[in-house]
Amino acid sequence: MAILRKKIPASTLIEVIVAMVIILSSFGMAMMVIDSNKKSTHTHLLIKAEQYVVKEKEETLEKKLFLDEEKNFNGFSIVKTISDYNNTSDLRLLEIQALDKNKKLITKQQLLIIPE
Repeated sequence: MAILRKKIPASTLIEVIVAMVIILSSFGMAMMVIDSNKKSTHTHLLIKAEQYVVKEKEETLEKKLFLDEEKNFNGFSIVKTISDYNNTSDLRLLEIQALDKNKKLITKQQLLIIPE
């Protein structure tokens, strides 16, 4: 049998651990960037939907349009419902919801109204 007298170059355990730490930290930073990008898109959608809901609420109160209705704006559905509050006719509940194209709730506002 031949005896190997040459040293074979190989990486040490410390080199492997350092490489793993670099790769994992790079992966972690990439995931943080992707997550923040996803949240900023949702925040923009939420702000836009809230603006539509506030606009609809102001228009309803100004024109006294206390009827159930649904409107579509740029991929949003604004659903307005009027109902008795706690089964009394003394108070009415105005609820305005913003739904996305999949009918998923984005935001909503509720307001109690005293009928005239």
